[in-house]
Amino acid sequence: MYSAKINRRQLFKVGTTSFINALGASIFVYALSLYLLKVTGSAFSYGTSLFVGPIIGILLSPITGRVIDRSDHKKVAIFSEIALIIVIVLFLIVFNELNTRYLYVVAVIFISFSEICARFFTLTYLSSTPEMVDENYHQRLNSIQTMSNSVASIISAPIAGVLVAKIDFNYIICIEIITELLTLLMVYITPFGNDSSNVKRITKSTQKIDFFKNYREIVIFGFFAIISNFMNALMQIGVPYVIVNKLDKSTEVSGNLQGLFSWGVFLGGVFITLITFKSQLKVVKKIYFLNFGALAILGICLKFSSINTIIIFAIFELVLGLLNGLADPPILYIYSIGST
Repeated sequence: MYSAKINRRQLFKVGTTSFINALGASIFVYALSLYLLKVTGSAFSYGTSLFVGPIIGILLSPITGRVIDRSDHKKVAIFSEIALIIVIVLFLIVFNELNTRYLYVVAVIFISFSEICARFFTLTYLSSTPEMVDENYHQRLNSIQTMSNSVASIISAPIAGVLVAKIDFNYIICIEIITELLTLLMVYITPFGNDSSNVKRITKSTQKIDFFKNYREIVIFGFFAIISNFMNALMQIGVPYVIVNKLDKSTEVSGNLQGLFSWGVFLGGVFITLITFKSQLKVVKKIYFLNFGALAILGICLKFSSINTIIIFAIFELVLGLLNGLADPPILYIYSIGST
């Protein structure tokens, strides 16, 4: 049990750490992808830079989960942050000597290694935060983390667009190094709670497996969620490419448009928390059907409408972000059932 003062202090540290880490990482990912698009003019290089990290993260999930379960959380978080900083510094050194011809290949290699380090840190930190405060502060902790990540997501895309347009990319890499150093400092000074026993974690993992075996409908729902998110991801690749390469607009304009998606996620998340539903699963299903419908209408508008393309993109970035924001909290609730 912590005192109220210590709990509040822990909440502040967790919120600050989450915000700094999410902001730095999001700005850098957006900026690197926009920079590759700007230099190479290739939608493939832009898309790959966004997709490589998540794909590697998914492939490594079984390994990272096993390592984290059997290790001291704080040590794993610190070592993974140090490794990530080393990788970024190496990228900064190599970047100055790079020929544009090899930029894409080196960027993909860098993203791959940085994702491994970031995945270890993120999973470790997220699994540790409930141990940092008393149980009656958990809801407040989740709200603070969600808000920190949402705000970081909202402002990161516009900031990345401005930075790519205004300053040398070396300085953007340095900004990412600074945010990771600050994250490392915050993790170091934040007390972690006692880790649960391996037996308890293994039991919880078994419960998750049983949960999904017993609820086939949720697995089917997950399949449709993957398809929907994949289609949204394709849009997030296509919009910047059209804006920068086809409409000849700046990366700043592209970043502002992507920021609208994050605003939609934020507003949807706020709205969904104010409403109570009898069936979370039915709500998410309806939201995903609306998502499919919105994407179809977007295609029709782009093909047949005389409305300015940027205005169409702006409207649908906000709408699709809103739908994603509405779906995320129920999804987290559904899957949290399987982890208790």
